[in-house]
Amino acid sequence: MGLWTWFKGQMFGGKIIRCVGSVATKAPGLMSAELRVHILEGKSLAQRRLIGIEFVAKSALSYQMMPCTLTVDACRELSELLQRAIQQ
Repeated sequence: MGLWTWFKGQMFGGKIIRCVGSVATKAPGLMSAELRVHILEGKSLAQRRLIGIEFVAKSALSYQMMPCTLTVDACRELSELLQRAIQQ
């Protein structure tokens, strides 16, 4: 595990087990953005399995990363909301 992966794990609040995949987003102008989904191992027994969503935005002179850590139940709720949005 590299230093950057360790650092990102600390930002998520758990160890990154693996990256499931990523989705490119529609970004304005010369900027590119993507959402990455990670499987995390939580630090406590109560939250042993977590999901990390990483939002990355890049442009010529900047890099921004924002982590979001969700429980399995919160991921199910997010999945249902996305399915509803697709169907409307």
